[in-house]
Amino acid sequence: MKPIYAHVPATASSPADLVRELDLAVGDTIACADRIGGKLEFTRLTLLWVGEEVAVWRVKRRWDGAVTWRDDGENAYWNLTQHRWSKVDDSDG
Repeated sequence: MKPIYAHVPATASSPADLVRELDLAVGDTIACADRIGGKLEFTRLTLLWVGEEVAVWRVKRRWDGAVTWRDDGENAYWNLTQHRWSKVDDSDG
């Protein structure tokens, strides 16, 4: 799993431009981990659709130690620049 650092592309003017600059395609899944209140929360975003300015993601989350992923549905409001993302295989989630 090669990390992709979403904060690197400086020329992206929209979420869809950022997705294109990161060379992501529909069906690709990226993941990150955040420490929230002393616990790790893992997030996976699977790219569902890319328009001219918008990117739509399927969102899954789980807390450290949890066995299953929680499906949080679809969301177009992700700012990828605030996390370090890695491209992952989503077959287990």
